[in-house]
Order: sequence, then structure tokens, then C-alpha cells
Amino acid sequence: MIKTDNFSSFDKYIDNLKSKKVAIVGLGIGNIDLFKFLAENSVSVTGFDKSNDFDQLKSDLSSYTNAS
Repeated sequence: MIKTDNFSSFDKYIDNLKSKKVAIVGLGIGNIDLFKFLAENSVSVTGFDKSNDFDQLKSDLSSYTNAS
């Protein structure tokens, strides 16, 4: 786990995440926005959820080159 106090700004924290692989377990109300935010900021992110009802997100995946 990375301590956020090692970063002087949020942008540096996001830049650090770009060198990692991020998994989001559960794509509910809050995490779907987190998934999109990370993908839009070029973070390698994979989402997992027990539901298969994410048709809109699946269609958007092509625009997120680092998302699956």
C-alpha cells in the first residue's frame, strides 16, 4: 500500500498509479465513476462485478485504451 503523504499533489498520485495495474472489485454507484476516472487518466484499470448489466460501460471501453 502506498502512503498518500509521500505525494505533494493529487496529480502526482495519479501519475504514480499509471505505473501500476489497478483492480476495482464491485462496479456499483461510486466505483463506476472511479473506474471511468482512472481510465480517462490513463491508469491501467480492470473492473470486476457479479452483475453483467454494464452495457453502456462495455460500449465505452473502446475509448478507454487502458481499461478492461
